[in-house]
Amino acid sequence: MRGTSNNTAPMVHGDRRRFMRLAGGTAAMAAGLQLLSACDDDVQGSEAVPVANAPTPAATVAAYTPTDADRLNFVLQLHYLLGSYLQAAVNGTTLPAALTGGSGTAGTVTGGRRVALSDPLLLSQLQEIVTDTVAQLGYLRRILSGGATAMPAIDITGGQGGPFQAITVAFRGPNAAPTPASTGVPVFFDPYASPVDFLLGSIALSGVLVSAIADIVRSIGAAFLPGIVALASAAGARDAVLRAALFKLASAEMELAEGERGKPTIFDRSGFMSDARDSYDSDRNQDEGIGDNKYANILSADEDRNALRRTPEQALAVVYASASPKTSGAFFPNGVNGPVRTSGSNVLS
Repeated sequence: MRGTSNNTAPMVHGDRRRFMRLAGGTAAMAAGLQLLSACDDDVQGSEAVPVANAPTPAATVAAYTPTDADRLNFVLQLHYLLGSYLQAAVNGTTLPAALTGGSGTAGTVTGGRRVALSDPLLLSQLQEIVTDTVAQLGYLRRILSGGATAMPAIDITGGQGGPFQAITVAFRGPNAAPTPASTGVPVFFDPYASPVDFLLGSIALSGVLVSAIADIVRSIGAAFLPGIVALASAAGARDAVLRAALFKLASAEMELAEGERGKPTIFDRSGFMSDARDSYDSDRNQDEGIGDNKYANILSADEDRNALRRTPEQALAVVYASASPKTSGAFFPNGVNGPVRTSGSNVLS
């Protein structure tokens, strides 16, 4: 529920959390793949948000009927964001220029830097995820053929005033950043500071993408349905890998003595950040943390184990970091390309 830590979820959905225990992590990932294949039927992470730029004026949600190409182009825009973030953090590079052109106003990426990843197993997994995400970006562009939209201006800056900070904790006011007693210096979320921070940022963007695809699958036409279902399956599987990797680090942290690990825990931070994202998109729970030290929550799904989903307007509310209608903000300072570009707070049916 919005405004409630997702770490209480095991008490509400005990059966699902038990099903998703770490001991069953491999099965959980497989379940995530199967789930999204059938979805055509939803801190230092506790810091507040000092907004550096002037607020974007509220926008009126224009009435229109999106085409299948419009919907696919919206998914493409979200792939540009996730792909840019992963490329920068894992490989220290940008998306290939051949995969970023198209209609609309082209932009560049601001921010982002390579993360120090010393665990060879984690690095290998992440490199595969980057490769696959970029490959699917190309797949989407091929489906759209000459109708693909260009990559817009994207901001993936970490720290104070950056878009990741804006979706860390919402609605606490500009002066609510915590000041640790040990230093007296406010702490702001930087997804490039460590593998844990990177994974927290990864599941935030990946979760928005997966939930948006899960909703679009329900309305896409028959001609594009096989392709978008396949895309949804792969995106859900990658999201599960990212969440499982973070859960592993969170579990290892819990094995430390209380004084060694400090607070908040990784589980706490995941829950706080999930609540922040949830506060932007609607009055329903459409985002989840990774669980707690008793129950894993690798698959981000509802009580029926169907993928959590967001309408395009709700997904834009998160990446624009605004609960009121906007046409730009946060990760997309000039908005996205294509007619699906105004955020809202639509409630799912």
